[in-house]
Amino acid sequence: MAKHNKQRSLGTYTARQVGDSLIITVPATAGVTAGTRFELTVNENGDLTYHRVKSNPWTDGTYANIDFDELRKTYGTVDDTPVGKERLDKY
Repeated sequence: MAKHNKQRSLGTYTARQVGDSLIITVPATAGVTAGTRFELTVNENGDLTYHRVKSNPWTDGTYANIDFDELRKTYGTVDDTPVGKERLDKY
């Protein structure tokens, strides 16, 4: 069964000039928190659509405090497995 996104109107808003940019307010009732990233697209008739950008832990700082070099030293990597050099002495 297909999942359908339900849309609801949050009102109408007027673009306003702030410096060299235009700003459209996002109301608190939208449930968006400060710092949430969106991609803006415009179609051929000029309609704007904002889509929430999925976070990327490699670029958004989620993994900034992880010392991957230390983890590699402690646990090794999948690349540490000898390829084509089976260890028959283990059997």
